Amino acid sequence: MGTLPRTKNEQIAFFEQRLPLWNANAAALGLTLPQLTDLATQTTTAHTDYDAAQIAHAASLAPPLAPCAMHIEQRSVASNFNFEYDHERVFDCSETPASE
Repeated sequence: MGTLPRTKNEQIAFFEQRLPLWNANAAALGLTLPQLTDLATQTTTAHTDYDAAQIAHAASLAPPLAPCAMHIEQRSVASNFNFEYDHERVFDCSETPASE
């Protein structure tokens, strides 16, 4: 059965294009409606999974702009803090024993 395309995307398109015709002629093709329903479900799932994989792949290639912007925001917020503090008071507030 050499009529199936090689790539996943082409296989999905192959079934999506033919399923309506196969449904209309199921008996003549020797197929049952449950078989075609199952194939349609599998094709839809494959299409959804393929699209999700493409989106994930594209996202992995995108430059990480959000972390950079977050880092800049953290630096500007951190510059407003007074980092001189009483170590004992910090441990008391956090209920963490001070190391000796």
